[in-house]
Amino acid sequence: MTMSAEGQEDLPKTMAVIAVTVPKLAWKVGWTYLKAKKGRQRNAKHFARAMVEGGMPPEAAKQLALDFEADLSVRNFVEKIGSVVPRKSVFLSPGK
Repeated sequence: MTMSAEGQEDLPKTMAVIAVTVPKLAWKVGWTYLKAKKGRQRNAKHFARAMVEGGMPPEAAKQLALDFEADLSVRNFVEKIGSVVPRKSVFLSPGK
């Protein structure tokens, strides 16, 4: 596959846009994930405390809280973000 002269001239600009955009996107996704994980940890503690106060055995409440906290994995987080993005995007359409 060969590029036209016009496409070759635009290549440095395209690469510069990609080089600037990708780290910003990675930073934003990473920061959002860390905030969500910290919130999940805090909520798991409150959840366990409420279950014990409601009469659940402490061991069972702790296990439920751990399961709740572990549900936020990187894979699940990316899948949840991916479900928000439309499958057919104008930017990913072939031939445009």
